[in-house]
Amino acid sequence: MPGACLLDVDEALPEVLADIGLLERVVANVVDNALKHGRGASVAVRASALADRVELRVVDSGPGVPGMPPAGCSRRSSASATDRPRPGSASG
Repeated sequence: MPGACLLDVDEALPEVLADIGLLERVVANVVDNALKHGRGASVAVRASALADRVELRVVDSGPGVPGMPPAGCSRRSSASATDRPRPGSASG
């Protein structure tokens, strides 16, 4: 049986410029995977203001990705307008 999904969003979030359809698909996919593979663990989706950005976190207490240390999965990534997808990359 899947766990519960808790939504915790700071009411004072600034507006962000984003592709709403893509953002919705990405968040839905991550939450869906956390619920499917979390062995019943609850999932929290949290959004908060962080300096001039909005930080979105999906937090679960499931078993994690087999063979990968937890730190390898939770590393922060950052992209700028000058970043370009490389041929064959999943970011294109």
